[in-house]
Amino acid sequence: MRTLGLLVAIVGGSFAVANAQTTDAPEGALIESVEVSGLAMDRLSSELRDDIDALVGAGLNREQVDELAARIEAELPELVVAVRNVQRPDGEVRVIFLVARISENRDLASNINARYTLERVTISGIDDAEVSQELRHDMQALVGDRLDPDEAERLQNRLEAELPNHNVRRRISRGHESDRIRLTFIVSQPETPHWIPFAPSRSKLVYHSDMGWSGVLDIPMGGVTIA
Repeated sequence: MRTLGLLVAIVGGSFAVANAQTTDAPEGALIESVEVSGLAMDRLSSELRDDIDALVGAGLNREQVDELAARIEAELPELVVAVRNVQRPDGEVRVIFLVARISENRDLASNINARYTLERVTISGIDDAEVSQELRHDMQALVGDRLDPDEAERLQNRLEAELPNHNVRRRISRGHESDRIRLTFIVSQPETPHWIPFAPSRSKLVYHSDMGWSGVLDIPMGGVTIA
């Protein structure tokens, strides 16, 4: 689980006052309430929601709580979760899962990703052959090391330079093992502009030997065509 003091600093501002006169709860203390802050509960599976609710009335088991936080991250990989076990003045515990989206804070994302080993680097959206061998080699050179956000950004810039008519973004996802991540460079074509459709005119002019000249003329006025 990616439990970081930095996350607590980000989302803990509104929590600081409530926590000012409390202390970290001891193992086995009775859990009085459970809160998931920063996330709508309906985004979690019903099984996970039930297991979180089941904490209320039980004794605090930090390993169990941390496992639930890890399950939140597993279901929603774009999130990072930290846990606060706060002892109330009456001795009971308030368990709080603090949730934040990684992409919303560059420093947070870098801090998290730099702790993990890169398992794989891939390019998505185009054939690898469209990218120079040198750039592909430099991308694969990242595998096996901790992720360097600055180097990843430099590689993205080089990819954008090689593919000037494409959009390029990065995505971080979990690897097969808990301490590993994958880096994907996602390449896409820019969206085609939506042009205003042209409606062909019904205007025409004809001549008849008996009737002479006659015709129909389209004059757009406020969206109504007058013939």
